[in-house]
Amino acid sequence: MQRRAALLSVLALAGAWGLGACHQREPRVVLIGDSTMADYPPARAPLSGWGQALRERLRGKAEVINRAVPGSSTLSYSRANWQQTVTRLRKGDLLLIQFGHNDERPDPWHNTKPWGQYRHLLTRFVMDASDAGAIPVLMTPIPRYRFSEGHVSDTHGHYAKSVRGLAREKGVPLVDLATLATEEMERQGEIHVRPWYMLYFDGHDDVHLTNIGAKNMAVMVESELVRLGLL
Repeated sequence: MQRRAALLSVLALAGAWGLGACHQREPRVVLIGDSTMADYPPARAPLSGWGQALRERLRGKAEVINRAVPGSSTLSYSRANWQQTVTRLRKGDLLLIQFGHNDERPDPWHNTKPWGQYRHLLTRFVMDASDAGAIPVLMTPIPRYRFSEGHVSDTHGHYAKSVRGLAREKGVPLVDLATLATEEMERQGEIHVRPWYMLYFDGHDDVHLTNIGAKNMAVMVESELVRLGLL
């Protein structure tokens, strides 16, 4: 009888440990967006998306699952990638949503209007994620490397404004990376920020980040997620 009681006690303790391990599983941060967020192989260095830099920053704190696809707009992503992503979301996942660069493209596979289909598709991502038990986080697109008299040019215009308005309307957390990055880039200055972008290496790409730029963007994203109480 005593041996049976001891065995039951051990099994109960093992069960408690198992339950504890389940609750201590790392939180997941899932990313959807375009090439400025995406992962790249070492062979393409120094090209880097800020999502892969965020994975390194959050190692040991959260699992980063980068589902960003280079060349994506909200429209192309909704058609080709969203269903595979949303069906894999878990309750409690953070879903970071950043589009805009390719929504401005004129072709019918990518183009959306900032107050029309762009806003509609962002709303769909938010609502679908919420239905799956995830926590959607809207993000404005990162700035392009374009300076005028010491100031970063606003090349995303109404797309960024649409994201901010949707976040207010739906009560969704917002990481205003367009504003955060613009302020930091202007603080550091045009010359010092140039190595953040591939333009520094190839002379023409003012959109995509180097590993240096990706790390700086990832710092801003992490800091804002912590400030918002999401990490």
